Amino acid sequence: MRAHAAPAGLQCLGCGHCVAIGPVYKGCPRCGHVLITQYEALEVGLPVAAAAEAVAGRVPASPADLGQGSTPLLRADDPDGTVWLKCETANPTLSHKDRMQSVVSAMSRKLGHPGLVTTSTGNNGVAAAAFARRAGLKCLVIAHPGMPANCIWAISALGASIITASPLATERELIGTLVARGWAPVTSADPRCGSGWANPYIVDGYRSIGAEICAQLGRIPQVVALPVAGGDTFAGVWYGLQEVASTVGAAPPRMLAVQPEGAAWMARAQRDGEDASPLAAPSTAALSVLSELAGRHAVRSLITSGGLAISVPEADMLAETDRLAGLGLLVEATSALPSAGIRLARAAGNIKANETCVAVVTSSAFKWPTNGETLPREPSIRDRETLLEFVAGL
Repeated sequence: MRAHAAPAGLQCLGCGHCVAIGPVYKGCPRCGHVLITQYEALEVGLPVAAAAEAVAGRVPASPADLGQGSTPLLRADDPDGTVWLKCETANPTLSHKDRMQSVVSAMSRKLGHPGLVTTSTGNNGVAAAAFARRAGLKCLVIAHPGMPANCIWAISALGASIITASPLATERELIGTLVARGWAPVTSADPRCGSGWANPYIVDGYRSIGAEICAQLGRIPQVVALPVAGGDTFAGVWYGLQEVASTVGAAPPRMLAVQPEGAAWMARAQRDGEDASPLAAPSTAALSVLSELAGRHAVRSLITSGGLAISVPEADMLAETDRLAGLGLLVEATSALPSAGIRLARAAGNIKANETCVAVVTSSAFKWPTNGETLPREPSIRDRETLLEFVAGL
């Protein structure tokens, strides 16, 4: 377990207003923008390993522990050897959401909440159920209608309650009812993305990804790519990378916000700003990033880093899952977006051949069995002659 450093308070990204640590779940009390935890500045000039360890410990409460984090950083198959894969599939419930839920569940317990309520397409719900159980909290998961059966089973098996609430007004009412009863909402850090609710401690769970990348490389990468839905992960990883870079006195990386072409709101936001209009009808097979807009903290992170929003054609995204399978990594479609985005950005000349790039692989495909419905299946072989012919052809 890492030692953790408690935050000094919360600060609004919009107007700069400061708020004390506590159950503040509607964004900034003055302007409604995103609240982010603020920590004391680290000593400048630390070596990378020390800076990364300090940044990884910057969470509002000592996390509930199921062995999350410290995931592997693997080389990809690019000919220049400069692309790496940060494999969050190695977390206890097989996704990056474990990091966030470990922090939020611990913070919910610290603030005296009896339970937490969250929304999910799959990964987040399973992580919420696991870490709420570990922290001794009740948990309600409001499921997307398309949530895979494996995830529904896992959430129930871990002792959480699960329902589908539609339309959005019903979801908001349900969350509001539980918040009034003292529960913590765990939806998004931006109230406009979280059914009107916001949890400012969500982003802290992802700082450690950025810190670990730097520690594992032994340096600051030039480019880091992530898939984007609401943008909490994207912003959290950026904060971690930025803090390590500023502490060691190095330039921070450029961030790639990668989305499917049919749900590419970040590209619109990079052009029109954080208040860009939502997508009218987003569409993609990657359910985890099927979103009409992302958080304002994600847009600011993208712009501050000097990064780029990448829109990946659906066919390229699905082809990338096959390419990663060729490396022994079975990932859901969303998780293939970052490496596909790096490939497209390089082809367009936005990344140099010698620049070190990291693609964050967010989730395993094991919880998403529908991804495999179109995969070829070998026929059942029962007689010896056919079996020998089959083996001879391998």
